[in-house]
Amino acid sequence: MNKEFKQTEIGRIPKEWDVVKLREITLPTRSIDPKRAHLGKFKYVDISSIDNTLAKIANWTIVGSDNAPSRARKEIKEGDIIFATTRPYLKNIAVIPHELDDQICSTGFSVIRPNGVYTVTGWLFYNVLMDRFVSKVSAKMKGATYPAVTDGDVLSEKIPLPPLPEQKKIAEILMTADKHIKLLKQRKEKLERIKKGLMNDLLTGKRRVKVGA
Repeated sequence: MNKEFKQTEIGRIPKEWDVVKLREITLPTRSIDPKRAHLGKFKYVDISSIDNTLAKIANWTIVGSDNAPSRARKEIKEGDIIFATTRPYLKNIAVIPHELDDQICSTGFSVIRPNGVYTVTGWLFYNVLMDRFVSKVSAKMKGATYPAVTDGDVLSEKIPLPPLPEQKKIAEILMTADKHIKLLKQRKEKLERIKKGLMNDLLTGKRRVKVGA
């Protein structure tokens, strides 16, 4: 366990960790015009595709290049993290799964692509989900009707950076915890359905109970 710490601009962290801006440990991404690129049909992810209670992509639409939304411009790859720049405090954040590799997302997202040398997807994902990070990015919002930040605002924010093996181990632990939470939520939902059915049966007399004489 780490015993020595240091005070930094983002708080107290282990002495051997660094503090970096996202842009220092991520790869550049690109914007493309689906029509000019002759993509044909592709999978499109917009803000409504995100389930922000689970921090994952819940659905997407399949569109053709000729009728693609004007905001369908950002290329995404497996392992990228998409961070909604409109109302970032809503935490519309998710990791791109294998089935959406080389597809397109809305310009309403900042696409964060780990370089794989200094950082990995899991570490970046859990850091940009943290209230500390989201609050700092949200403080940069501009606009009244659709308050938003820019890609630059997101990528200029700082996060802690442990050695790569430690990043991977921490991300692995957090992903395992997420899986357990998901299973518990599914169990809770099942029990709630059972209870709802039981209430209906008991309170309408469909199921009777024996009582003493």
